[in-house]
Amino acid sequence: MAIQEEKIFFETLEKADIIDFNKEKIKSLHYGFDKESRNKVHLETNNLLEDSLNKNSLGECIHITGEMRALTDPFHRYLCEKINNTNEDVFKVVYNLPQNLMNDTTKIIEWNLDNWSLNKGFNWIEELRTIYSIANRSVNLYSLDTTNKIQYSVFGNKYILFQGAHEDKSNEKHTWLLESESLNIALTQNAEKLINISTDINEGHYRKFTQELNSFASKRVLSILGTKDIIQDSQIFSDTVLQDLTDSIEETLNVLKAIKFINYEQNQLKLTLKGRSFFDKI
Repeated sequence: MAIQEEKIFFETLEKADIIDFNKEKIKSLHYGFDKESRNKVHLETNNLLEDSLNKNSLGECIHITGEMRALTDPFHRYLCEKINNTNEDVFKVVYNLPQNLMNDTTKIIEWNLDNWSLNKGFNWIEELRTIYSIANRSVNLYSLDTTNKIQYSVFGNKYILFQGAHEDKSNEKHTWLLESESLNIALTQNAEKLINISTDINEGHYRKFTQELNSFASKRVLSILGTKDIIQDSQIFSDTVLQDLTDSIEETLNVLKAIKFINYEQNQLKLTLKGRSFFDKI
């Protein structure tokens, strides 16, 4: 099968200095450019990933990506969790988390949520499921400026999901699902070089966030805010029950604000619709 948009594909590889592979033995499995066709490519990629897992032929699994939106796909997230539960090496994900956020739990989550929110229909339930998946270490995260890097995934010893150069927020991007052992090896080696110059992200930040979000202190704040439309923050900070529940009320508020369960501006607090929906379910 011919590679659709072959010229763009090989030019992208050459710009990234990926040249040591057999061009004659690349099999194009699926191609997409607009959102609908790319969704089909991603579905077929997940099907192949599951098949590789079932056949015990996962190989090295690495994502080189921009904003880690692949994990917002429930099917892909399920597969990452399944890989983790079978004691296989989890997916390594190199993505564009700014270095200055690395040690700030709420800032990390805020950055993720701001980028994930671009996905239509991605609600707070899916946000939390994605955060919980990372908290359970279903992936191994690395931070690196990938702005000028090619973005791709390798798995199954011979499969590649490859994207042409694009803006991260673009709805149109050349996307290929390919089969080639030699290209898989070349891209895996390139990915490992990138991992070596990246910074390992502590997934414990995600666990810490979920623990704080589900704490009694968090529930206390939401219950107080549920009684009135707007409340002064002084009422929260002076609440004696809340003071007994946490050593840092400010941290509790930052977590709730990060996930947009509350609005917190000019010393005033308000429960959002998302926050009310969450509180009604706990």
